[in-house]
Amino acid sequence: MRTILLTLLSACFSLSLVSQTNSNPVVLHSSGQVQYFATAGAAPKKVYPGLQLQVSGKIRCLKGGSAKLLYQGKAYIVSGARTQDISEVVKANVKATQIGFTGRFFNFITESLQESESTEKLQKHHRRYMGKNSASIKGFSSKQFEIVTPLVLTGKLPAAKVTFKWRNTTGSGPYTFQLCDESGNIVASLLAKDTLVTLDLEELAMNFEAEYTWQVTRNDGKSSSAPMPFELTRQTQEKAQKDLEIVSSCDDCSDSEKRLMLAYFLEQENQFYQAADIYNAMLEKDPNSTLTRRLFAAFMARMNQLSEGEKLINSIPEEK
Repeated sequence: MRTILLTLLSACFSLSLVSQTNSNPVVLHSSGQVQYFATAGAAPKKVYPGLQLQVSGKIRCLKGGSAKLLYQGKAYIVSGARTQDISEVVKANVKATQIGFTGRFFNFITESLQESESTEKLQKHHRRYMGKNSASIKGFSSKQFEIVTPLVLTGKLPAAKVTFKWRNTTGSGPYTFQLCDESGNIVASLLAKDTLVTLDLEELAMNFEAEYTWQVTRNDGKSSSAPMPFELTRQTQEKAQKDLEIVSSCDDCSDSEKRLMLAYFLEQENQFYQAADIYNAMLEKDPNSTLTRRLFAAFMARMNQLSEGEKLINSIPEEK
């Protein structure tokens, strides 16, 4: 099980080592009035998190406004009423370094935004990631398993209510859902009409850090999912936040940046389900956030939920 977790982690974060030389600056955070000019003489555009800029463009902050730009894995703070060339900002105002956890986080954000620039790039990202982890879970990519399961329900699941979901490519239910320990003993078995089951794992006879699998079989016996491995973890979001504060340093980060950093930290720890909870909560708070939608879309592609990721990108307004 731990080999599987390490393989998933390696596959996920080796992607962030891809060259970022072709990336464009992206707005990570803004406050007050900030304007962007794509070309000389162009009408000003309101700056908001997730907006992609051109290095050849200009930016101006009004009435005490400020913005944080992310470019090639580094963060840049922009302030002051003077109209500034973005090319000069990224040359002279280095705020972050690529060393340490915060630097890795900014590299990760840069790469994720590249991967979610369009549905075509998201599909490519999904194929690349699925190719890397296809050997991580026995039978996961095999065509013999026609019921598709997301990777968000692997790794380390919390001792709390968890909704197990799946997708049947060949037919409908009912389904038999089974959760077994490493010896094959059944811990829970349910008959489900729909393609989801919610269980409170804290109420089941399960041990922390022990190995378990869950699997779904259609009752006519014609299709099933691959056995999906996971561990039960004691770590909560609150405990993860405290651990994150020990390894990270980002005093000037906004609340949304800190939440995104927590989601990244949880994903690094193979706590995919709790990372997804962070993204969902952020979207519920700000449904129109371009930045959150794109980062969540890249996450969904890594979790083998490409269609959900595509919906997030396709629903981003062209203008804000």
